Amino acid sequence: MKKYIKYLAVIFVSFIFQMGCGQNNSKMEYKNIPGKIQARVFFYNALGNKSSENKFLLEDNLPAGYVKDGSVDYTKYLQKGINDNKIVIFPNFPIMVNDTGLVLENNSEIYFQENSEIILQKSNKDTYNILEIHNKHNIKIFNPKITGDRKEHFGNSGEHGMGIGIRSSKQIEIYNSEISNCWGDGIYIGSLKTYDDSGNFIPSEDIIIKNSKLDYNRRNGISITCGRNINVSDVLISNTIGTAPMAAVDIEPNNNKDYMEKIVLENIITFNNRFGIQLVLKKMVGIRKKNVDVVINKHYDFGSKIGFRVAAFKNTYENNFPKLDGNVLVNDCIWENNTEKPIVIQKNQKYSCLVNFEKGKVVDKNNNLTKVNKSSIEIHDNFNIKFTE
Repeated sequence: MKKYIKYLAVIFVSFIFQMGCGQNNSKMEYKNIPGKIQARVFFYNALGNKSSENKFLLEDNLPAGYVKDGSVDYTKYLQKGINDNKIVIFPNFPIMVNDTGLVLENNSEIYFQENSEIILQKSNKDTYNILEIHNKHNIKIFNPKITGDRKEHFGNSGEHGMGIGIRSSKQIEIYNSEISNCWGDGIYIGSLKTYDDSGNFIPSEDIIIKNSKLDYNRRNGISITCGRNINVSDVLISNTIGTAPMAAVDIEPNNNKDYMEKIVLENIITFNNRFGIQLVLKKMVGIRKKNVDVVINKHYDFGSKIGFRVAAFKNTYENNFPKLDGNVLVNDCIWENNTEKPIVIQKNQKYSCLVNFEKGKVVDKNNNLTKVNKSSIEIHDNFNIKFTE
């Protein structure tokens, strides 16, 4: 009998949890980007090398009688063109790929034209990369437009369908991307969990993401889990809704063997996400003493539930692991009209590196401006948190 009651209790708790999660997601809905947000965004046409010499038109690889409406899967034809040519130009019309995605090659340049677009054929996979960059180097992508399958996806499981997946790669540059409707993240930057000479995971490094829009992706806009020399600038991330954590930018190493060094976010604009930017460093604590170096400069959030979140660490770690070294600088940022809180700092920060907020401002729904300090935000733990006006 006791076992039966315990079983019912587990079911009840699970039901309440699911209801709570459903309600949490249901309160968020897609919103059109306001003019005041659009006015802050500057985009340019990233042409790269203007010479047409040695550029291969992927359209020339398509079969006879190909369609131009994005309704037919041409993955294998596109992939052959990418494999055989270092500089390729996508057709100037929408084109469908399946969930095997397109694997990019070393020392390549990928160009999208004005009407180019990759559309993902609806999938039942919980993990895929529409563009895959794994263990690669020296790749430049100009003006990519990628549309995922979240509106037509088969089933509800999983959260790792990525628009662009970058893992253990270096010297990758992406300009003027438009990535939307992905089952997981718009862009994922991390590791394949292969090892470098020091016994850490090989990071993605020397990555540039510039002048881009990421909208209505299901899990995160951009995830950074293992990286070194990552520069993300002039990016608008909006309507990240669907499955936790739903952050515009999620800085979240998964392991004590990950790197989080020389990460720079500059002029990031976030709108209507669960979190504008989220910092989750708890899994980086371990036997190795790790250094964190992150700069977030001029982040502007409008209307996300929480503009900036610093997640909790564990109360204690086994074997008395060392706290994190280094610094996270959050400089000259504005959090406006947040529906819950502009900034939340959770408990148990004593294992964290220093997180330093400088010259931050909060603007409420009545357009009242307040400087960020301990009295103006929700802070549960003073360990390793600093405010400079």
